[in-house]
Amino acid sequence: MEPGDELLDAYILSLARSVRRVLSCSNRTSSTSAVATPPRCWPCGAPTAWTRSCEALDAGVVLAGVSAGMNCWFEASTTDSFGPTLMPLHDGLGFVTGSACPHYDGDEQRRPLYHRLVAAGFPSGWAADDGTALRYDAMGELVEAVASREGARGYRVERRPDGAAIEQPLPTRYLW
Repeated sequence: MEPGDELLDAYILSLARSVRRVLSCSNRTSSTSAVATPPRCWPCGAPTAWTRSCEALDAGVVLAGVSAGMNCWFEASTTDSFGPTLMPLHDGLGFVTGSACPHYDGDEQRRPLYHRLVAAGFPSGWAADDGTALRYDAMGELVEAVASREGARGYRVERRPDGAAIEQPLPTRYLW
């Protein structure tokens, strides 16, 4: 869930039948991003988190995540959890194929780093501006992008045959 973003929180909760049916992969026990230390949805390590998350998904629970929490559902991602320098991370849970890049417009390093990584062979994937949620179905297919602020959106970033990264804005539904 997104602290201070009532529109995105309401959107996520609208997908669930009750608050108890949302599993948010996040770490609110730290003041920084928390991919370097296992998020709260990984209390016993990634294999147990995978099993528990699969069981939750099968039971109809909405799996959600913001920032480092977004990263955990993908195969790979970008993170600043190891220090001030953004880095690639290759050990997400893999519920969604490819990579994730949160804070795409909120950190001036994110977009150029993500483009360089994808161009160099990092898995193609999905980027989200601050205030944007990307919704996937149980098979890991994108359903929609929604945003709580004007101009925010989601993106598909892929490697072209010539080796360059290409960014494709996603149709984004605004929540107001």
